[in-house]
Amino acid sequence: MTGQVIGGDAPAGHPEPLKTIIDLALRDYDPLWVAAGTADSLVSLSYNELLALTSGTELNVR
Repeated sequence: MTGQVIGGDAPAGHPEPLKTIIDLALRDYDPLWVAAGTADSLVSLSYNELLALTSGTELNVR
């Protein structure tokens, strides 16, 4: 669905919008290191940047 390789799914850049759930526990980490479209690339984001970038829904997943 993302058009990206396994292990490299970035939070953006998908062919179609995806429903994204953001675990509230991620607020405890700064920065967050997320995949950047390939299996060997990362980008750092704050929790709020990730939330805004994905238009994600916050949820207590734990």
